[in-house]
Amino acid sequence: MNKTLTSIFETQGPQSLNISNQSFSKDNIFEQFIDSSFFHQINFINSSFEGCELLGVNFNFCFFEGCTFNDTIIRKSEFTDCVFKNCQFIESQLTPRTNFFRTLFMNFQFSSVDFSFTFLCECEFIEINLTKIKFKETSIVDPKTENITFNDLEFDKTKPMRIQITNSLSFPKEI
Repeated sequence: MNKTLTSIFETQGPQSLNISNQSFSKDNIFEQFIDSSFFHQINFINSSFEGCELLGVNFNFCFFEGCTFNDTIIRKSEFTDCVFKNCQFIESQLTPRTNFFRTLFMNFQFSSVDFSFTFLCECEFIEINLTKIKFKETSIVDPKTENITFNDLEFDKTKPMRIQITNSLSFPKEI
């Protein structure tokens, strides 16, 4: 049975939660947590955020493992000191004004994701696959990358600054 975050908070409190194997959707996730919602030290394990809209939400020191963000819209939100491990963003929008500070993306799949007007600062990307990604006026500051695969990217006025690349980058050829 899926729970809403409201019912989880009622039983566990708002900090240091472990939320496992939950499916959140647009209809049941953040009925009271849109605009100025704040999540601190929450572990989301094997959870699905399909069709969710996260608007003005702040995540600090949160951990996402095995999570799927399918058709998810994230706007005016902030992720600080978060970890995404073995997750997927598929056909999602992280725009406008979504910020990522010191966030780790490890063994991650981005497919058909819009990063337009997004700010990424001191983020680390390890074993990442980027397919059909849109970067329009995206700011990327001091990223660390390792084993990144790029396929079908769109750039327009993106400002990458001081990029550190380790190991390999792969640009697959068109089939």
